[in-house]
This record gives sequence, C-alpha cells and structure tokens, in this order.
Amino acid sequence: MYVVSRFTQERRYAIEQQLTPTHRAIIKTLSIVRVATSKQLERLHFISGNRGTRLRMCNYTLRRMTDLGVLVRWRRPNGGPGGGSEVFCYALDRPGQLIARPDSARRSKHWLYPYPDVTYLPHRLAVTEVYVLAHEAAAHGFTLKKYESEPICWRRLPMHTARTVRPDAYLSLADARYVYHWFIEVDMGTEWPKRINEKLKIYYRYYQSGYEQYDLKGVFPKVLFLVPDLARKQQIEAVIHQQAHDARRLFRVELQSGAYEVLCNLCLNDGDKLA
Repeated sequence: MYVVSRFTQERRYAIEQQLTPTHRAIIKTLSIVRVATSKQLERLHFISGNRGTRLRMCNYTLRRMTDLGVLVRWRRPNGGPGGGSEVFCYALDRPGQLIARPDSARRSKHWLYPYPDVTYLPHRLAVTEVYVLAHEAAAHGFTLKKYESEPICWRRLPMHTARTVRPDAYLSLADARYVYHWFIEVDMGTEWPKRINEKLKIYYRYYQSGYEQYDLKGVFPKVLFLVPDLARKQQIEAVIHQQAHDARRLFRVELQSGAYEVLCNLCLNDGDKLA
C-alpha cells in the first residue's frame, strides 16, 4: 500500500532550494507524461557528451532526485528491453507533484498515487515515447507547438451528449511552412475491432461538429494510430475502410517502430496542416 506522508511547506522549500534547472525540467516532463524510463529521460534531458557521460549524468541526477523524495523509482516488470538503468521507471512522488502543480496536486487524488497499474504501464510508456519522439523531431528542424496528455487532450462532443473523444495525446508540430496536428492513439493490440469501429465513429461525429476546426481555423487533426505490428495495422485499416468515404481520410495507421519517421516526414493530407 502506498502511504502519503505529511509534506510541510518547510520541507518543500528545503527541497526546492536543492533543485537544479535539469531537476525542474525532469519534474515538468513527468508532470506531463506521468511515467518514463530512465532511457527516455536521458534522451530528453541529457543530450550533450558521449553515451557514457550522458548515462552517468542521467543516473546520478535521477538517484539524487529519488533521494530527495521528488521521484519514485521501481523496476520495470520483466526487466524491459535492453538492460542497466533502462529497466527502471520513474514518476513524481508527493513532493514532486506539489512542486510541479501546487494547486491541482492538493485537490486531486489522481496525483496522490504515482504508480500506474502494471497492466497499463506498457501503454503509458508507449505514449511517453511519442512525447520523446516529438522532442527529438523538434531538435531536427521542427518546432513542438503543443503537446497535451490525457485527460487534457480529451474532447467532449457538443449538444450535451455524454460521448467523449479520448485520444492518448494531442500533438502539434511546425516546420517553416505549416503547422501539423495529430490526435495520437497508441494501440497495443488489445481492443476488439468492434471497439475500434465505435472509436472511429466518435471521432467522425466530433469532426462533423466543427468544434475543433473552429479553434484551428478550419483544420481537423489527423487521427494517427500507432500499432505494434503489421497484422494489427492491417486489422485497423480494414475497420477504417468500413467507414464513410469522407471519414476515412481522417485516420492514418503506422507502426510504432516507425513513429519517428512519420513525425519527421510529415507526409499527411492537406486536412491536418495549417499554413
């Protein structure tokens, strides 16, 4: 059982006095994505020097933040891919939560328990990977305009319906000419085609409402499904093909292993970009 200890203003002040800019950047990242591996945090915040230097600095910084009580660390189930520090996951502990979001952390029970359910951990880390890839794309000629994680990226359908569009993330990248918009769906191959069909129809209803286009000057984000393998890609594409003709162009399916190329190439239809 995870027990939340008393956290005084004095203790918070003492911890904040010891935080470096890198510490604060890591806190901000984890306040957005909730959970990340040390490898993902290294790719985001330790990009200078050779591989050994980056790894040592990352491990030292994360250990220091854990000792301060800002982060919690646990071993990834089954060891995870690779080895070494990559098998550990990190999230904000209570002090880190209050430093990141002082008001919302006090009010929301969501922020009191840092450990995601082990069943959903692979999905959470896959969504975090999209955030990392977006930053890496931004470092190669693009600008990361906006990234929203759930539930901030969710959209409620109008007309007082109880239906909600629930992407895993909203992402906006810009190059010299255009701004590109995505709703990101990280698919782990666990949902039945019937459930995918319902999800597509909700997206299409939201597209028909025109609410998102009003905010984005006529543009509706491309709905990008990132899937684990080719078989799943073909399965979701088959469900997309069953949709109305003008609905099909809203969706795109790509392998998770090729997500970086998708974000960098930006080879999307005109409907998802804004000059």
